[in-house]
Amino acid sequence: ESAQGLVSRMIPGYTDEQIREGIRDLAYGFNQECMTGVKDPGISPRAWDAYQQVQQDGDLNLRVFVLWSGGRYRVVHQAVSIDG
Repeated sequence: ESAQGLVSRMIPGYTDEQIREGIRDLAYGFNQECMTGVKDPGISPRAWDAYQQVQQDGDLNLRVFVLWSGGRYRVVHQAVSIDG
């Protein structure tokens, strides 16, 4: 096992609120640069829920294109959109 692996296992993951705040910050930064869309490859159900919550809160005014990991989640087979 590598030293990097030993250290990275000790770092706690992001909380749901930290993920949502990161999405809000991303949207703000994109707005500052007049960018209107973002692509998020390899999204997880947890990240998807965060995007939906931020959009419902009115803090996501970007088009978000997500790429699900094929075959790992049931929602892969559903057409999904959070573009109001």
